[in-house]
Amino acid sequence: MTSSRDIGQGRFLPLHLGGPGSRAPRGWTWKRLTDLARLESGHTPSRTRRDWWAGEIPWIALPDIRGLDGRRAIETLESINEEGIRNSSARILPEGTVVMSRTASVGFVTVMGSPMATSQDFVNWVCGPELHPTFLMHLLIRAREILGSLSSGAVHKTIYVPTVQQFWVCVPDVKRQIEVARELSEILAAARSTLDVARERMADVARLKDCVLREAFVEADGTPWPRHPLRALAEFISDGTHQPPSFATAGVPFLFVGNIVGGEVDFVTTKHVSLETFEELTRRRRPERGDVLYSAVGSFGVAVVVKADRAFTFQRHIAHIRLRPDIADPNFVAAYINSPAGRRHSESVAMGGAQRTVTLGSLASFPMPVPDLVEQRQIVGRLEARFRAIAAVHEAVKSTQGALEALPGALLRRAFEDTAA
Repeated sequence: MTSSRDIGQGRFLPLHLGGPGSRAPRGWTWKRLTDLARLESGHTPSRTRRDWWAGEIPWIALPDIRGLDGRRAIETLESINEEGIRNSSARILPEGTVVMSRTASVGFVTVMGSPMATSQDFVNWVCGPELHPTFLMHLLIRAREILGSLSSGAVHKTIYVPTVQQFWVCVPDVKRQIEVARELSEILAAARSTLDVARERMADVARLKDCVLREAFVEADGTPWPRHPLRALAEFISDGTHQPPSFATAGVPFLFVGNIVGGEVDFVTTKHVSLETFEELTRRRRPERGDVLYSAVGSFGVAVVVKADRAFTFQRHIAHIRLRPDIADPNFVAAYINSPAGRRHSESVAMGGAQRTVTLGSLASFPMPVPDLVEQRQIVGRLEARFRAIAAVHEAVKSTQGALEALPGALLRRAFEDTAA
């Protein structure tokens, strides 16, 4: 039997499986949840009957629940109609019904703000007079760590209905439930508002890098820079191996597009080749410090400069550019390719559908502004200084955002531990 004390490591958790949990705090009582609320399930009307959809009845599904977690559900992405209800096992549940996801995204909880239906991915409780819906919502969110441990399944973790039927909850009287629910809702709303502001600031920081790149490639005195295709600046433009090599458990890193789209070369990989295979794959061309790698397939359009003296090789979806040192600075070239203007060009020449590709021919024709080397290096120096400042701001905002994201859980823990003390 799962124990709230075992999972909570000594902290009070108001949910237990199969019977009362640890000793109830003064004024609180352990009760079977189904004695306090009617358990309901959901269903999905046939998707082949489009005439049962886009009706007047809001229908909560998994794509809704993360955005609704801890909130009152007012709108849903999809809706059904009375015909869909009559011809399926879906049912309309009353306003105030508590909805908890039990499949995939396990343990996310909302309260219906009007009569609604749900998919079969949820269990729902219609609260009786001794249980306040918002209090139950907060209680279940507080106990999310238990809920995750109760799920099972190879592909999608699921809490099965017989398990849910064994839920016991520790609750005070309804008056105190209402007080706790109101206090928590007010504090959590303020915390979410602050978190939304932090997320906006994070988006602003991300946009700031684009602004810096855009400004960097404007001619200072209005005199147009000469433009040349990338091939004119390069000793060669090639790509990685076209045939999957024999991989080894350790050895020389073998990189994929995912290893460069973060803005620098990431050598952490699960794929390696032996030194002998590396020598064979790189017999004609071997990546060196100062080379530029370009993601050409899938997440195309990202350029990074190799800044480490270490052996590695890579798949054919990565282009390999070695520039002429007398005419092009690799950091300048990579920065321009990553700029808004450079990304627009990559977008304009990418071919295909699901796996769009920038061919080596298109990359070789990439039109590059070419100021003299001194000016290129001055631009790179200014960019690197600004990027360091942006990175510092990003880390500060990220730290704040992380603290704010952890705040709702901390507030819920404190609320239940303090009120139950």
